[in-house]
Amino acid sequence: MARQGLKERGVNRVAVLVYGGGAVLLAPWIVVLALSQEQSTDGYRLRLSSLGMSVFIVAALVRAAITCHRQSPGVVVPASLAATFLFISGWFDTITAKHAPLAIALAYDVFVKLPAIVLAVWLALRMARDRGAHHSVPAWVPTAFVAATIVLVPWFVTVLRLIQRTSELHNLRLFWTGLDIFELVSMAATGWYLYRRSPYVAVSAMVTAALLLSDAWFNVVTTVHLAHRAALVMALVELPLAIYSVVIAGREVRSWPTAGAPNSSLCAETAMQHLRSIAAPNGGYSRGQAKTQVALRDGFPLQPPSSAGTVHASRVNPCLCAAARATGLA
Repeated sequence: MARQGLKERGVNRVAVLVYGGGAVLLAPWIVVLALSQEQSTDGYRLRLSSLGMSVFIVAALVRAAITCHRQSPGVVVPASLAATFLFISGWFDTITAKHAPLAIALAYDVFVKLPAIVLAVWLALRMARDRGAHHSVPAWVPTAFVAATIVLVPWFVTVLRLIQRTSELHNLRLFWTGLDIFELVSMAATGWYLYRRSPYVAVSAMVTAALLLSDAWFNVVTTVHLAHRAALVMALVELPLAIYSVVIAGREVRSWPTAGAPNSSLCAETAMQHLRSIAAPNGGYSRGQAKTQVALRDGFPLQPPSSAGTVHASRVNPCLCAAARATGLA
């Protein structure tokens, strides 16, 4: 019965199992990591690590600005990525640094990265709430993303010039444990939103993808020898799940109505029931009257019906007209 209920609601049971099970399996790993991870150790190829995160952030911000300008609901994807990459970049810089570099990184994180994170999260959540409605994107948002990119690029260049290729990293237990906790929360949220069929799954899935990609990137690039090989094995699990998360988010975004077109799911789910209810035998309506009632109930202005009781197709909801043809009312 439970499986049948989930199927009728259109719940992706496999995806719910993947994310729910992943969150459950990640919990004991976090405990093991918190007990075994060293507090400080050398980090390798730090310039490459910083360069990669900088490219991820700039690409996501630029893409967010472009999709905002186009008023595309797909802005949820780059906005979620940008917010997560910015947060993890700041988390790494702040947690693993000490003394003067820590003060500089913290100031830049608070006054530059944090506003960009808030903007991206706000936009992604707002677009998901309204299922991609164009009015959800204020005109100033693309400019704000461009401005954030312009301000961040000099900082990234400066870090690349000053950072050493190999340096001691501090508070690694807090960094890695915190990152895995973020992954657990995002995976649990994605599983829950999938179960509830919430549009916010587009945001949580992209956050999960960005967290997994960041985890794999830092783990593979900054380690050597045995730790590097272990990181490669873990990446074989993290990267496919990150790709799957992008697919889940993309499917959700594509299911939203765009450019004022009628939503196919609404046509199938609501319009058919609407037409059947008003065309029921005991309702006393003829076919022409039924179509008239459809237009009236949907608030469309009508031209006077002809003697046959028909309504001009241009003045009636196209989604309901298609359903009417499917049910034999047209």
